Amino acid sequence: MLRGCNFTYAGIDSRDYNLELYYLDDSWNRVTTGGDFELVSDKIPYNPETILYGLDYSANPIQFDVEIFNPYSPILQDDFFEIKEWLFGQDGWKVFTVEDDNFEGLYLNCLLTPNEDVIDTTGYRGLKCTLTNISPFWYSNDRNIELSKADNSTTVIDIDSHCPSKIYPIIEFNVPANTRKLSFKNTVNGEVSIFEIDRTDTSKYLAIPSGDYIFDTKYCILKSGNNVVPLSGLKTDVDLFYLMKGTNSIEVLGVNGISNPTISYTPMYRVGGF
Repeated sequence: MLRGCNFTYAGIDSRDYNLELYYLDDSWNRVTTGGDFELVSDKIPYNPETILYGLDYSANPIQFDVEIFNPYSPILQDDFFEIKEWLFGQDGWKVFTVEDDNFEGLYLNCLLTPNEDVIDTTGYRGLKCTLTNISPFWYSNDRNIELSKADNSTTVIDIDSHCPSKIYPIIEFNVPANTRKLSFKNTVNGEVSIFEIDRTDTSKYLAIPSGDYIFDTKYCILKSGNNVVPLSGLKTDVDLFYLMKGTNSIEVLGVNGISNPTISYTPMYRVGGF
């Protein structure tokens, strides 16, 4: 599986260089499992049981070696320079997809680091490198869900992601001119409120003009177009809103309502290496 197939990295198709994923050694039957973690724990004298605080997923991102090979012909030196610049000249995490039915709709967000060139009697044929993903999980295409804005109604979101930690979504909404107060809550995890807008008491709540907004719950950033709306100095709580694996119930509360609220998140899956 996943050998003799094409891939895409940083928006470039490996077909552009006649390159494919190959097994060039005997490691084909040993791959990382994915979803690895480390225990965050402690020990207390005279207590025989380990105290578990949680699981650290960031400590063990997916990492494995891959072999990239041209099975058709040797690679000209100028092309080889260009290939290396493509694979190893990236300045940040880039999307990596493979053309395999078992991985359809999934991608890694990774960097490639060089190991060895592959050469035979005809010349350059490929290279070996290490793939390091941003996390222990593969990603799937974003899920976009329109939220109900009717009074006393909720939108149920079922998440089948394998990641057990908090999932921080992006929320997009429009604030009409007559909106005086609004908030978003996930009623399943303790009714965590993102923020409130209350034009009736600007000393207590954030007052923002009407318009289209995007709220990044992971970094607690509210944006209007390309402008960041400052949240500092608020006298109301601005908690990080999050979703959980399983069932979530999202409620939009607002006097006079708001229009076009949507929520999007990126599912993660425990797949492993290839």
